Amino acid sequence: MSFLSYNVIAIESQHSFDLGKVANVLMTIRLFGKTKKRFSALFSLFAFLALSPVLASENIYTPATVRIDLLRHLRGAGTISIWSDSGMTVSAAGGSHFDIQRSTPTTVKADESAEISVEAPQQHLRNFQDESLTFTPKPGTPISIASGAGLPKFERSYRGTIVISNAGGAIQAVNIVPVEDYLCGVVGAEIGANAPVEALKAQAIAARTYTLSNLNKLASINCDLDDTTRCQNYAGVIGETDRCCAAVHDTAGQVLIYDGKLVEALYSTDAGGVTACDVTGTRPYFQAVPDSVNGNVFGIGQPNHDWTLIVNRAELIAALQTNPISSVQTFSSLNIDGYDRSGRITTVTIKAANGESKTVSGPRFREIMGPDKLKSTKATMIDAPDGSFVFKGEGWGHGFGMSQRGAIALASTPNNFTYQQILEKYYVGAIIETAATAQKPTVSAFRPLPSPPLVYVGRSFEQASRLKP
Repeated sequence: MSFLSYNVIAIESQHSFDLGKVANVLMTIRLFGKTKKRFSALFSLFAFLALSPVLASENIYTPATVRIDLLRHLRGAGTISIWSDSGMTVSAAGGSHFDIQRSTPTTVKADESAEISVEAPQQHLRNFQDESLTFTPKPGTPISIASGAGLPKFERSYRGTIVISNAGGAIQAVNIVPVEDYLCGVVGAEIGANAPVEALKAQAIAARTYTLSNLNKLASINCDLDDTTRCQNYAGVIGETDRCCAAVHDTAGQVLIYDGKLVEALYSTDAGGVTACDVTGTRPYFQAVPDSVNGNVFGIGQPNHDWTLIVNRAELIAALQTNPISSVQTFSSLNIDGYDRSGRITTVTIKAANGESKTVSGPRFREIMGPDKLKSTKATMIDAPDGSFVFKGEGWGHGFGMSQRGAIALASTPNNFTYQQILEKYYVGAIIETAATAQKPTVSAFRPLPSPPLVYVGRSFEQASRLKP
C-alpha cells in the first residue's frame, strides 16, 4: 500500500484535520450549480484530504523540553568548567541564586558530601553549594561545558539549561532543552550532516518519534534519554548545521504512528541487507524488509557491513560470566538455536559440564558479548579447531527500523526517494502525523545549503560532482 493510501485511510480512522478548510470546500460544492463545477469542487476536497502529506493530531504528547543526561564525555567527572558568553544565573534547589557575568570561568565540583559546589573567583563566588544547581544562560545563547582534570579534553555547548547534581561523588549534568532544538543536535550526529536532504528529514522524524516514545526511559536518574548510542547520539550546538536544522524545521512535529500510537522508531547504521523483524508480533511495523533496490544491497564495502569476530574460549567464558542470565558453573558449549525471517539469531543456549543450560535471546547475547564486538545478530558461528568461536556477520546495529545507510542510498540519485517513501519502506504500515502542539526549533539563523547529491555507485557513496562522466 502506498504512503498516499495510508493518509486516505487515516482520514476515516484517527487523523484530525482543518475542518474550516473542509467546510469552505463543501460550501463551494453546494453553491456551484453545474455538475462539472460541482465535480471539480468535490475533486478539490478529496485532493486536499488525500494529498496532505501530514495531518495534525491532538493525541500526541509533545513536551516543551526533554531531559538529556550528558553522559558520553562526562562519565565519572568530579570537576568541570561551565560558562556562557552572555552570562548565566546559577540557581540552587533551595531557591537562592547568583548571577555570573559573561564568559566568566566557573568551576563546578562534586565531592563525598553529596552536594555540588560552584566557584567563580573573579566574582568572589566561593563554595556556593546545594544538592543540585541549575545554570541558565541569557535567552537565545548556549551554555558551554569543559571537562576537568583526569578526563580526556572535551568542550561542548548546549541550548537550554544545565542541571548539575552529585551522583555518588561524580558530576551528573543534565541538559533540559526544547525538543526540536535537541533534534537539531541529534540528526547530524546520527546519520551524518552531509547526508541527502530527504535522508536528513527521515532521520529527523525517526529521532523525534523515538524521543517522544521514550520519555522517562531513564526516570531512575531523573532523565528522559542520554547522549550515547544507548539512546541517541546528541552533539549539542556543534551538530546544528544549516542542513540538519532545516530538516528538523521542515518536519517540525512530524512523527510516525501505527494503530493510533507512536511507533517505537528504532533505527541502526546498517541492516546487513535485511531489516530485523519483530518475532513477538507486538510491533508489526518491524518486518524483514530487503535493504536494497533492484538487488543492490546497501552498505556493501562500507566499514562493518561484513565482519568477523574471533573469541577464544577464555574470553567467551569471561563475557558470559558478567551476566547471571548467561553464567554457568563450568562452561561446556555454546549453540545457536535458530534464526528468524531476517536471518538473525533468535536464541542461543549455553551448556555446562554438569548438564545445566541457559537460553538467551539473540539481542541479549549481543549485549552480553558487547555490541561493538558482536556488531549484529545477523551472524553465523563455528567452533574453530583451536577451541575459539568464530562469528561471521553482516550489518552494524540491532537492524530494527530505518537503516541509515539505506536511507542515504534511497535519497540519492538514481533512487531519489522522498522522506515519506523512505519511512514507509522501513516502518511498514506506519503513517506520519503532526502533533497539534508542535513547535519549531528556536535555533536562530539557519538556511538550507545546496550540495551535490550523494550517488550510490555499487559499493560506496560519492558526491555527484566528483564522479567521472
